[in-house]
Amino acid sequence: MVKERERQTISACVHDHLAPELMAATFLLEAVRDQLGSENHPCKEMVERRLEDPIKKLTKALKQTEKV
Repeated sequence: MVKERERQTISACVHDHLAPELMAATFLLEAVRDQLGSENHPCKEMVERRLEDPIKKLTKALKQTEKV
């Protein structure tokens, strides 16, 4: 019972605080990627590899924990 309550508290915290920040970062990165892509900028691949991929993985992991 205590572990379930702790899990719910963590889930609520992630949902209320981390998820909105993650969405904002995702939208910002999408805008940066679009701008770099339209210019065929050499940094585009770095942005995708170092920033977008980890954010996508974190988002996926957070969605899975919400289902539990």
